[in-house]
Amino acid sequence: MIPSLVLLRGTAFLLTLGLIFFTGGERSVYNERWESWVYILGLSHYLCALVYSKKQIHQLPRAYDFSWKAALTVLVTSPLLILDGFSLLFLFGFHHAFNEAYLVDRATRVQKDSVVRSLRTASIVLYFLVYLFLLKKEPGLDRVPPQVLVGILFFGYAVFFYFLFRARRALSRSEFIDNCAAEIFSLFIIGFSFYFDVKFHHVVAYHFILWAIRPLPRFLRSDPAGLSKYLALTGLLFGAFYLISPMGWVYYPLQGSFFYMQFAIWSYLHITLSFALSDFHPGWIVRFFRPSRTLRPGVVKSGNDRLY
Repeated sequence: MIPSLVLLRGTAFLLTLGLIFFTGGERSVYNERWESWVYILGLSHYLCALVYSKKQIHQLPRAYDFSWKAALTVLVTSPLLILDGFSLLFLFGFHHAFNEAYLVDRATRVQKDSVVRSLRTASIVLYFLVYLFLLKKEPGLDRVPPQVLVGILFFGYAVFFYFLFRARRALSRSEFIDNCAAEIFSLFIIGFSFYFDVKFHHVVAYHFILWAIRPLPRFLRSDPAGLSKYLALTGLLFGAFYLISPMGWVYYPLQGSFFYMQFAIWSYLHITLSFALSDFHPGWIVRFFRPSRTLRPGVVKSGNDRLY
């Protein structure tokens, strides 16, 4: 039987490919139709995540304690904001790596095992390195010598497979597959990237689609009413952003520039907020921002985590 996480990721990957070729997003030149669909997905994801983060918001510390933590976060991330386009690419890379690694963590029973924790850290690093390699032709990364990227990527894979081998006895068969399927499949994507330019918007589209469909199995199993509400909210947000997109009916001067500006602003806000609100991070980050969240070391318990 194929593990559910492998099916979820595979479905998101195929849907992303379908969207890319349906909209002409495989072209390397500017494509307003393709980018508009990505921004619509992204803005819908950002607002939907906030709606489903009420429980996490209530867990935030009050007054002074939260103020200095928020100020520290802004201080750390603000230099990246000044760098504009490249900083968003870089900041999203961390966000993507954390989310991908801790999706797997949720599907693993022995999160507390020391070797599994080391494997999780290795997978975060590897996800980020694969992400940088795939986007090697993006402005900013195109100045890095290819030999350097290949070298650090090879090292990342070597470390990952070392810890995967050590953790094999602690994992069930389905957990073992979940813990290495994406990393192995990414080798094929890396090979494919030599013939097809992978762009930043290709990766973020996959991210948005994955997180849009991730809540569906849980809703189907235990909360049909919640499923209806989720689909209605998603449809409403999607339709609203479609209307104000360059493909919609509402006219804005410099439509594309306006729409991209909204996407960029909300992307920075979403990624920064995710460090405080998302459970899909290392336990020490979750405990730092939400000390009322009762956690054992290295373990993030499930809760209202459908989107964040």
